[in-house]
Amino acid sequence: MLDCIGFQGKVNGTNQGYTGHSAGAMEGLFAAGMNTTHGNYRASAIKAVYAMSPPGYSPDQYGITKTPNGYSFIKDTAIFTVVGEQKKNMNGPKTINKENWRLQGYDQMNASAPRYQVLVKGDNTGHEAVARLNEGVKLYNGANSLDLFDTFVKGSDRKAEIGILSQPVTNELEIKVKGN
Repeated sequence: MLDCIGFQGKVNGTNQGYTGHSAGAMEGLFAAGMNTTHGNYRASAIKAVYAMSPPGYSPDQYGITKTPNGYSFIKDTAIFTVVGEQKKNMNGPKTINKENWRLQGYDQMNASAPRYQVLVKGDNTGHEAVARLNEGVKLYNGANSLDLFDTFVKGSDRKAEIGILSQPVTNELEIKVKGN
């Protein structure tokens, strides 16, 4: 039995959700089936991934395949990405700086499953802020990751709510959706 910060229930080994930040987000995308030059280790139990500040692929730091793009290999896993406007162009160590770098993966994902991308605009939207330092975004992440997992892991019908729950008062959100 799991009871942690609003997430409650029995663990079902065949239906799992994954949430992560930065490189942790990338691990979730790997588990969802993203293809890399060192292979693909899709975990079929992963039904939904909530990825905060996921890395881009060009320039690449994780070995994501280019042709076809590794993100396009993610099949039936629902993906929700959250990226902060202030750090959308760079990685954590600030060695990569390319326009919209952290937004690249969403653009390459096929629409064979639901895909959500949220760009958090305004102040306090840096790399760590979208995961834990911006209280409004932190609450947004909690509500929407729970909604994503309730829908695609537990099978509840809450799809219409995904992305619109607990919107932060001090930040504007740009939400994109594709897939079914």
